[in-house]
Amino acid sequence: MKNVVYFHGIHGDTTKSVAPYIANRLKEYNISMMYPTFFDRGYAYYENFEKEARKILEEGLITEETIVIAHSIGNAFSTRFLCENKLKPAVYISLAGWAEKFEVSESIKDETYKAIPDKKYLTYIKENVPKRISVYSNDDKVPYEVLKSFSDDIDSKFIYVPDKLHFGTTSGVQELPELIDIMKDEEII
Repeated sequence: MKNVVYFHGIHGDTTKSVAPYIANRLKEYNISMMYPTFFDRGYAYYENFEKEARKILEEGLITEETIVIAHSIGNAFSTRFLCENKLKPAVYISLAGWAEKFEVSESIKDETYKAIPDKKYLTYIKENVPKRISVYSNDDKVPYEVLKSFSDDIDSKFIYVPDKLHFGTTSGVQELPELIDIMKDEEII
């Protein structure tokens, strides 16, 4: 059964992110979506993510029919988790994904720089996930070149959505109808 697992960014309160909106819209297509809260600022390290992601895996929520949506640092963690566990979801959608250093605020520098994924994780996604899409906007956190590099590394379709900044809680974005449109256009839903 087709389902979605959403891995959020560095701010752990997914209830204030685009996730509830996406989950509600996917109900129209009889697709369930899980959007766990893994960590909050100060705890955004792979080890914390991995413990919670393992619970999702044990519940059987990541299969070859799953659509994985990852936002920001969620991309760094989810690519590693999928690779290390040899998981092959049907679709991987990145929102503001990155895989290299860029200028960040001092308060999140340690977490951000430690999260940068090894290129082997990105290669795994490229070689084992049939459909890959990277969605970006006029990002106020991650430079365009870094977003484009991530898209190139996973060999994904690179799709621009205007005026959504970094898609996250700090950008004030709580609805993302464009993602539903993209999923329809790409015959994902």
